[in-house]
Amino acid sequence: MKYTNIPCTACGGIFTENDDVVVCPVCGAPHHRACWMRTGQCAKNDAHAEGFVWRVPEERKAPEPQDAPGPERLDAGSEGLKFRNGESVVSCPQCGSANYQNDIYCLRCGAKLDGTADPYREDGARRAAGDPYYADYRYYFERYGGISPQAPVDGIPCMEYSDFVGGSKPGRIIRKVSTMERYDKKFSWSWAALFLGPVWFFWRKLKKEGAIVAIVLLFLSLLFGLLQINPAFVSYYKELYNTYIDMISKGTDYADFNEFSEAIENKTDAALDSKDSFYSDRRAVLLTCAEYLRILGLPLICALLAIPLYRKHVRRRILQIREQCSSMEEYHSALLREGGTSVGGAVLGAATLVLSLFCSIYLPIILAVFAL
Repeated sequence: MKYTNIPCTACGGIFTENDDVVVCPVCGAPHHRACWMRTGQCAKNDAHAEGFVWRVPEERKAPEPQDAPGPERLDAGSEGLKFRNGESVVSCPQCGSANYQNDIYCLRCGAKLDGTADPYREDGARRAAGDPYYADYRYYFERYGGISPQAPVDGIPCMEYSDFVGGSKPGRIIRKVSTMERYDKKFSWSWAALFLGPVWFFWRKLKKEGAIVAIVLLFLSLLFGLLQINPAFVSYYKELYNTYIDMISKGTDYADFNEFSEAIENKTDAALDSKDSFYSDRRAVLLTCAEYLRILGLPLICALLAIPLYRKHVRRRILQIREQCSSMEEYHSALLREGGTSVGGAVLGAATLVLSLFCSIYLPIILAVFAL
């Protein structure tokens, strides 16, 4: 961003093209380098705890060029349309969706808002040739989600948000959060949380939320496993186990064992289908509910709530870090340390998934054979 004809936050002097400008990484306020070095901090440092974000003064905003090449960038700000944070709305020249005025790429379709060509969507020739413009675009998109580093995301500068989110592609989460904020959505979809559940929450350092998901998952898996146990089930596995041990000791052919196991299975199915079966309708309903909640209900809830819960966590932690840090170096280090991902958390989540599979599949078999 060019700061020509914009006043310095510290001294109020107007920047020229030759001025060395230092931008505060917390609020985005521009300073002369001399002003910054003189005080050692942002002139708006006292307002950081309140979520202050610097914006270009209205009277200093440059008008949109009328003779710009390509499709015209439609600016709806003159019509009074603004987002909740007060920033003007700009329409995408390709899909027409609303974007922040200082965005670079459309939040919905990814097209450049100035109407120029989009190398990211072209064929692979430029990528294979190592086009530096494509590399810059890819980094910008994966790092900031196609949003200007100074653009506010939940009232927090995008580059600050990106530092806290961490990982290889924080722009993906930033893009989802910005979409929720822009269109006032309460939910967002996460494929990773759908398939990984507790692994995703622990990976993103959502310890409390991850523990709740893990406990519910283990409870449903244990309930599903125990509800499978009934007299016919116990009889089937005990008879199968005893037959298997007996045939091994006698050296019986494996084909004979398969034939005998099919006979046992048919007898068990007949027992379960009989009216006198202990496997009652109420028990069958509970078993079905536990199964669908475990394999469908809980994953859907995780997929819908993962991003909203993480969004709330990020904003809360960043504001807490702002209050605790007294210098920019300490603040930036704290963002990187407190945010990011946790390999240990991912391992804990994976262990939870393995344990849930054990409870739902192997535990009832073990209890049937050795305990009942």
